[in-house]
Parts: sequence; structure tokens; C-alpha cells
Amino acid sequence: CGDTELSIRTEGVTMPSEPIDDQSAVFVELPDPLLPGESVTLNLEYSADILNDAARCAYSSFVFENEGARTYELAQFYPMLAVYENGNWNIGPYFTEGESFYSRCADYEITLLVPEKYEVIASGDETKGETADSMTEWTISAQDMRDVSIIVSNEYACKTGEVCGVTVNSWHALNRPENKNDDHEEQGAIQLQAAMDSVAAFTEAYGPLPYNELDVVESNYMFGGMEAPGLIRINQMYSWFIGEDDSEADQ
Repeated sequence: CGDTELSIRTEGVTMPSEPIDDQSAVFVELPDPLLPGESVTLNLEYSADILNDAARCAYSSFVFENEGARTYELAQFYPMLAVYENGNWNIGPYFTEGESFYSRCADYEITLLVPEKYEVIASGDETKGETADSMTEWTISAQDMRDVSIIVSNEYACKTGEVCGVTVNSWHALNRPENKNDDHEEQGAIQLQAAMDSVAAFTEAYGPLPYNELDVVESNYMFGGMEAPGLIRINQMYSWFIGEDDSEADQ
């Protein structure tokens, strides 16, 4: 809308037909309705806290004794355009247990500034840029994806393979001498093989993966894992059971 200031309403909303109590739903009133094929640019400024937790969007550490270790797992952290279908906006309320996110495929261009010793792993293609004042600029280009997840960490190493024209990256936490019971490196090797076998099997069954890269990342996420386009998180707890039989691991 150029320099036009838009009205953003979150309280007392009556669009499209009934009051909306969910404060995560934001409505923007355009000066003029958009015709089919037209577009508009919306600029939003906002800030949000990242929790120290094991949630979808949070930060934590694989080694709690290492004060400098940090892994940020970012998911659903940006405004999403609601889906308009059957004459209505799909604005189901947010809930914590299960899946409350619904979005159409889109193209994403994201720029991040992170400390120079951190690695960025994301849905789509990541490009490391210039470093200035101890901060590195990264760009992420994610084409035709439903959403984008990003991992920013200084705790990872990577194992890489290729299958069916897809580069598979398995990111795992670094083994620490003080944590002899955890074998993160072995989990990384298992993740890589499992991902490559899966890509091969699904390519044969359904067709080629529409993306040229797949990242599989050891994660602090509290449940077994979480999927996103081009990026899959696998909980670190599996590293605790490597070498044990299935009955012990199931406990």
C-alpha cells in the first residue's frame, strides 16, 4: 500500500461474520478491496520472546553444563496469511495440544543476523553471507513450501549423503567427554541412513521429492520429533538408547 497507514484490529473483531476472541488473529483493512490478480505489500514490525524450553519455538542446550551452548528452534514464529476458501477466512483458534496451523504453499525470503560462530539450518536453501561486528548475515530462500522452520545453533556437526538427486544433511550435537552416556554422533549416522532409505523408498512409491535438500536435525523438542518442509527434527533422547535392546529402549 505504499506509504498508506493501514488499520490493524485485534479486539472486538467482527470480520468476517462473528466476533473473534483469539488474539492471534489480526485483521488488516485495505483502503480498497483487491481484485483478482492484484497484490499488496504489508510491512509489520513486531517482537516476541523465545522461551527457554523444549517446545516448537524455543531455545535450550544439549549440554547444560556448557554455558555458551545454545540451540534455537524456530517454528511458526512469523505472521501467516490465513487461508481464504469457500467464501470465508479459515481462522481456527490456536491450541497447544496437536496441530492448529493451516497454511497454503508460498515462497519465503528470510534474512537473519546471528553471531558468527552459529550455524543456520532451515527449510529451503541457506546462504551464509558477510560477517561484520561478530554478526553474520544469512539468507534463506524457501520456494513453494507450506511453512519454514529454522534451527540456529553452535552445537552441531553434520554428516551428508545423496540419494535420488537429494542432498541429505544429518545434523547432530557434538559428543562431549563429560556426557559419556550420550552418543550424538552415532545418532547422526543413524539419522542419515534412515533419511536416505526413506527418500529412496518414497521416491519409488510416490515420485521424487520436490526439493533438492533435506535436513534431519537432532532436536531438544519434547516429543519424538517434528516435521516441516525440507527439515525434520528428531529428539535427542534416541541417543540415550543406542546400543541397548528394544525392550530397554521402549521403557
